[in-house]
Amino acid sequence: MIPNPLDRLRFLKSYVAQWKREIALSLLSLAFVSASSLVFPWLLKLMVDSFTNDGTTVGDITLLAIGLLMIFIVSSALGYYQQITLNTLGLKLRNQLRGDFYRDLLSQTLAFHRSQQVGELSSRATEDIGKVQHLFTSVLAPITQNLLVVAGGLALTFLLNPLASLVLFLLIVLPLPFVMHFSSRIRGLAASSQTLHATANAYFEESLVAIREVKSMANEERETNRYISFLDRALALEIQSSRLIFRGSQSAYLLLSIMLLVMFYLAGIHALPGWTLGSMVAFYFYAYTIAMAVLSIGRIYLTFQNVSGALGRVEDLLKPGPEGFGDPQGASHELQGSIQLTHVTFGYNKTSILLDDISLEISEGDWIVVSGPSGSGKSTIANLLVGFYRPLSGVVSYDGRDIRGLDIRRFRRQIGFVGQDPFLFQGTLRENLLVTGDTDMDLDRVIEAACLTGLISELPEGLETVIGERGYTLSGGQKSRIAVARALVNNPRILVLDEANAMLETALEKQFWQNLYELRRDKTTIILSHHFEQIPQVDKFMAIRNGSLIEQTPPMRAQTR
Repeated sequence: MIPNPLDRLRFLKSYVAQWKREIALSLLSLAFVSASSLVFPWLLKLMVDSFTNDGTTVGDITLLAIGLLMIFIVSSALGYYQQITLNTLGLKLRNQLRGDFYRDLLSQTLAFHRSQQVGELSSRATEDIGKVQHLFTSVLAPITQNLLVVAGGLALTFLLNPLASLVLFLLIVLPLPFVMHFSSRIRGLAASSQTLHATANAYFEESLVAIREVKSMANEERETNRYISFLDRALALEIQSSRLIFRGSQSAYLLLSIMLLVMFYLAGIHALPGWTLGSMVAFYFYAYTIAMAVLSIGRIYLTFQNVSGALGRVEDLLKPGPEGFGDPQGASHELQGSIQLTHVTFGYNKTSILLDDISLEISEGDWIVVSGPSGSGKSTIANLLVGFYRPLSGVVSYDGRDIRGLDIRRFRRQIGFVGQDPFLFQGTLRENLLVTGDTDMDLDRVIEAACLTGLISELPEGLETVIGERGYTLSGGQKSRIAVARALVNNPRILVLDEANAMLETALEKQFWQNLYELRRDKTTIILSHHFEQIPQVDKFMAIRNGSLIEQTPPMRAQTR
């Protein structure tokens, strides 16, 4: 069932409330502008009646013209005020929605992002929220103005001839069922076509991100055809929607034209007595103005379907809740470095268990290695430690405190984490190292520890070298070492490295671990890796097999410090 578009406005209630005064003043200005537009048919009545000698003098007309000139000047100024105000509010609304949408997306769980395509999320932030920008200028203002014109026009026609005004009112409601009939179908088509456009955008971005893979498989034509197929399906729905819009618009126009013809016929044969020639002319013009206003309201309502659909897609996308780890105001905690996993079981669902009832005790300052084959659950443990995943059962604790009761942002600022495929941002190497904005360690010391000195000396501009989006200009090993340095700059109490040494040559890896050990010999470090032979010393070695942890002595130079 397609939701009522008016219900979507509740989504904007908190945003619009902050501008109540500006919106009220704009609508009052609009009311004055609308009222002044209804003066012209009445002027036509006075002019016609003056030619039929109803007693109107030249002086009367002169005074009326001067008064109306003042009204029109004020109306023009107020019209400018309401237009610029509502346009500005629309732009502010767009920016606030995009900012809040972005903030909410970043607060969503990894499970949420795993189920979404980046291009589709981008489409929501740009195309969908971009449509909301026109809510005030293309929906609120014109529909208010046209409703005022209809109400004011009917009141003036009643003064001219009550019976004719009643007939006019009855004829006006005839197009409404047509508008309601077409609008529901149009809303559904608009929602479907926009979803297809969002999917096309997702494939568009995905192909550009994976451009090396696309080219390596000579898959350019296939990706192009897939992208175009979604555009074509969206186009078919948009054409169908356009046909409905124009069919409904022309049907309403035909009914309104017939209405005006009936009014003209009844007036022409004097079936509606009780008015002067000027009144009859003015009434006809009012009837025409009202008819066009009603037709415009129908078109605006159809436009609102698109805005409503866009709002719905943004609102629905954010239905999954954010991470929400406890009360940020009451759970700030300075980590000491001890970690406890107590009977932790994890799976993406209850039928697919990846980790089964594992327990692990890590003391402050421990160096621990967790090893196992691909797919054994090493990365899952890393994600649990950083709070990316929540266990199905069991508890992950830091210094005896359940992670669910900690301020997750404050918590993560005290942990260094490097994943298997580290992401580097567009910008200079220095900007990537200092991406958090500050540092608790000497940058040169961090660079030396991560074995980056040689790399930086080879770059054309050293730390100021732009490394390119996603670090395309660097090798996998170089990106890993940069990511490790980035994790070290805040001198974290706990460091989690997930396959950070996977792409390092043996000699470089040995130096890397020695440097890191000298820097962090008294700070908790968890290393999850296939191979660990070059690590100089560990306190505990864990092997993971079939979702279970097995503590054992590592086949290496492992000694207790």
